[in-house]
Amino acid sequence: MVIKKGQSGGDFEPHPETESLVKAVIVDVTPPKERQRVWEGKTSNITEVKVVYETEVEDDEGKRFCLWSRGYRVDGKDPLHEKSNLRRDLKSILGRDLTAKELEGFDLEMLLGKSVRVMVEHETNERGTFARITLLKAAKDGEELKPSGSYVRVKDREQKDANYSKAGAAPAPAETGGAAAGGGWESTKVHLEGYNGLPLCDLDLETIEKLVKEELPKLEAKEKKSIADKRLIAALTEAAKEI
Repeated sequence: MVIKKGQSGGDFEPHPETESLVKAVIVDVTPPKERQRVWEGKTSNITEVKVVYETEVEDDEGKRFCLWSRGYRVDGKDPLHEKSNLRRDLKSILGRDLTAKELEGFDLEMLLGKSVRVMVEHETNERGTFARITLLKAAKDGEELKPSGSYVRVKDREQKDANYSKAGAAPAPAETGGAAAGGGWESTKVHLEGYNGLPLCDLDLETIEKLVKEELPKLEAKEKKSIADKRLIAALTEAAKEI
């Protein structure tokens, strides 16, 4: 289970490493998405979903970090095979194996709001810094964590993006994996004076273009940048490519 720093060229803060298990809650199961896979020299299309965890760990603005799981293939002959990654992680999330009835058909939406415990470590290579979940366990009684409410599900963002595109506002972005916790550039909030923390998707195209032209250079020139500055720089940089 990996979330990457700088996945789309921005400077995003990976989830901090943890010395022990921390509380987390499942806040999303993403819609099935097709991607290309190269295996033993052969290219094929596979369909995957991901699970998103919001942890109790907060950044310096008091916002919780999120972690995206690896992709779980759901179009194979037996997605719940006992050796599949999905089956293995479901065992860890539930604290037990699936029942015979669940193996006949398991609704992944049932995982929403499920509390777990995770341990996170960093891994760095030539592509960037990763926050990797090295241990996943079911929550014990009394260790439940409720969602903060700040995370917006991917399916809801996609619907909102489609509505904005139809209205002629900022176009829906490609999945970036990081401008905000679990979201793309459009969900990044503008912390500058006069914007009251509004997400970019709530601004019209002219305003976004103004931010790119006037505010982005100022943010990039700052000697000391806050996490909010870095997030907005990354988001505006991505927005500039699309608008």
